[in-house]
Amino acid sequence: MLCCFNRVLAQPPTFFKTYYLNDNYGPDGIQTPDSGFAMVTLSQGKAFLVKANANGDSLWSKYYERAAYSSIALSITDSCLVMTGASYIVKTDKNGDTIWTREYGNYNLDGSTACSIKCTKKGDYIIAGQRKNDICRVPYIKRYDTAGNLLWENTYVMSPSGSGASYINETSDGGFIIMGDTGYSSGTNTIGSFILKINGKGDSLWSRYFVQPFYLRLSKGIIPTSDKGHIQIANIRPYGQQLSTAFVATKTDSLGGKIWEKTYSGSCGSII
Repeated sequence: MLCCFNRVLAQPPTFFKTYYLNDNYGPDGIQTPDSGFAMVTLSQGKAFLVKANANGDSLWSKYYERAAYSSIALSITDSCLVMTGASYIVKTDKNGDTIWTREYGNYNLDGSTACSIKCTKKGDYIIAGQRKNDICRVPYIKRYDTAGNLLWENTYVMSPSGSGASYINETSDGGFIIMGDTGYSSGTNTIGSFILKINGKGDSLWSRYFVQPFYLRLSKGIIPTSDKGHIQIANIRPYGQQLSTAFVATKTDSLGGKIWEKTYSGSCGSII
């Protein structure tokens, strides 16, 4: 696990590259089969995809008009790239040319927003995000095959104040572990995080909540561990403070029970 955060590390990086854009945020990246990298970010309201070699030198870059994309995955069956964000999903070939696009949902109608995409061991795609029901926002999970056909979709009511799924990863049993944030609780001035375990068909198995009164806990990622547990990362800050100055790493067992939790100074940007 690599947690990227805003402190200087003792070990220098192998290389450091800047891909200049006038305005960009929300980047995500993966390593590709040629030992290079593919990175996606939002720029000028569009998705901006960069392909780099093993030294980080840019090979090509492309804009995608339909939406902004914040998560990228490698298709293990055909070495294609799949991206998601806002209300769309796009699959490209290894040169960045579009193969197909799909709507994740209708943002204007129900606030559907995709946040995280992964390629499963079977080669299809699992996407986590959120949408609104009649009461509040809820985690919204969709699974597609390699041709872009919808296999199933499901929503999960997690918190009366609303919640959304921010990250998803496949587990060793073929299911998925999901992490997201709960809605704001005015009684304790709190935003907590949750983890949700589902099976390969999207059925909910269990969920756990992690809350610290008078603190905002903002999800940054979750990965399975070799003992069938999980490690989750969240930025934390006291209520009323604008920027996170610390993040927590929480180790849980196979049923989401907390084993340990450690706090580190700095703020985590992403987990690779």
